[in-house]
Amino acid sequence: MSELHPQSQGGGGEAGQVLYENIFRSASVGILLFNENLEVVFVNDLVKLLTGYDPEELRGSQFFDIVIPDSRGAAYLQGLRKANSEPLELDINIQKQSGELMDLNVTSSAFHSENQNYVLLIIQNITNRKASEKVMEDSFDKFIQTTIDLDQALKKIREQSAELTSYKDKMENELEVAQLVQSAIIPEEFPASEYAEAFGICLPCNELGGDYLDVFELDHDRLGLLIADVSGHGVPSALITTMVKVYFTSLAREIPDPARLMSAVNAEMYKIFGGTGFYFTACYSVLNLRTHEIATVLGGHSAPYRYNPEIAGVTQLNAEAGTIVGAIPPQLASYETAITQLREGDTLLYYTDGIYEARAGAEDQELYGEDRLVAFMEKNRHVGPRALVKGLISDVDSYFQGHPPNDDRSVLAIRIGRKKEGSDPLPDLFRAARNAFESGKLKEALRKYNEILWLRPHSEQALFWAGLINLKMGQFQSSLKLLKEVVALNPQDFRANYHLGAAYFNLKQYGEALNVWNSLRERAGSYRKVDELIARAERKVRTVGLS
Repeated sequence: MSELHPQSQGGGGEAGQVLYENIFRSASVGILLFNENLEVVFVNDLVKLLTGYDPEELRGSQFFDIVIPDSRGAAYLQGLRKANSEPLELDINIQKQSGELMDLNVTSSAFHSENQNYVLLIIQNITNRKASEKVMEDSFDKFIQTTIDLDQALKKIREQSAELTSYKDKMENELEVAQLVQSAIIPEEFPASEYAEAFGICLPCNELGGDYLDVFELDHDRLGLLIADVSGHGVPSALITTMVKVYFTSLAREIPDPARLMSAVNAEMYKIFGGTGFYFTACYSVLNLRTHEIATVLGGHSAPYRYNPEIAGVTQLNAEAGTIVGAIPPQLASYETAITQLREGDTLLYYTDGIYEARAGAEDQELYGEDRLVAFMEKNRHVGPRALVKGLISDVDSYFQGHPPNDDRSVLAIRIGRKKEGSDPLPDLFRAARNAFESGKLKEALRKYNEILWLRPHSEQALFWAGLINLKMGQFQSSLKLLKEVVALNPQDFRANYHLGAAYFNLKQYGEALNVWNSLRERAGSYRKVDELIARAERKVRTVGLS
């Protein structure tokens, strides 16, 4: 692992190296830090695994000139120079030291600290995502224990400050590195156009917080809005917020339906820290700028408030309660997408519980409460998102009456502008999905059909092809669900019934498969392939019955 040098990070020394190793050794993504000359200051261990280059070979370089020796490297480096105003987010193809080619996702964030400008680069292997997730899963138990030990050590230092002043100072310096990382993943700039204007603030109650919020573009017509609250405080919770960002932003473009996305994130998070006591709550929405429809899913989180100028009042956005994320086994978790039709001029306010549960000191002190939150929003209904968010934070902070805050405070607001004009995207999506399928690109085809189902949930054509692709990919449960929807819409659909029987058969539900195929033969007449499938199912039913 590359060392974090005092001259590049404003101090820290050997103790700074200790914290750096504790925090980044088990990180699930590759991390590089560039100084204002765009020279690599340090890298974590995963960068070597991804590129094959030793940290010493990369430190002092500009990274892209090593891993992409052709003209593209210079172009990407030029993009990195603009990271202060235009954060980098793209997929690149690099050449490892061994000569092997690898696809990486690259995102950047710029920040300023102690009169120095820095750029944080996060790289992920998208050639074999499942392999990287396995690495994350295997290492996370050790990672959590290490960070918990660090957090407990910091608390002990504060309690014994008289004896351990020197050690405490070192640890606090090390915390600054973790704060730099966390501050880099919280966006400083938000969308502001004639179609939508957003603004958000995350404020930790201690050195490091567990809240996270983001607004990101899914495509030309849709925005993703996310707010999350990780259980606890300190180093472990802060670093889990990094995982929240990685999973949501990487999966959101593949899974357009918010409920399915939340289910996928819960399944992955449960594999990593289920049973450890860690979890998070989240509210995720997808806003369609062309139709003004917003789809929202809750994961143990409060629904956002909506100010509607037509009724001149504040109401809570329509959303179904869902389970917390990361602590509930996937088969027990439940999430639903709720659709709301917004109007031009509407304002939505997302928040964490540190807002309405704010109290001034003593445990018996009255909470700030949601009534005050609603009253503040109604009183300030005419101001923009930036003024609304800053005003609410100021109002909550004044409620503490000089006492330290009892929780992280995070607020995100978005005001709906005029509708974005454009043609119907469905024909192009159907065409792209079909081309991908015929080219053997099943994952890409499935993603396109999922986008169609997001726009038109009851499209028989999209349901059928998504079901068939899931069947071909061995995802039999998903295939079964989709094909059953097709048959419910059109019981006479020969293809849907044929493949529905196959889904049952592969799930070893031979009796169900036999019923479907027999019914198909009764309606459509004898057909050799169906007759063969019925014979196979009958043999399986007899075999299972005998056993």
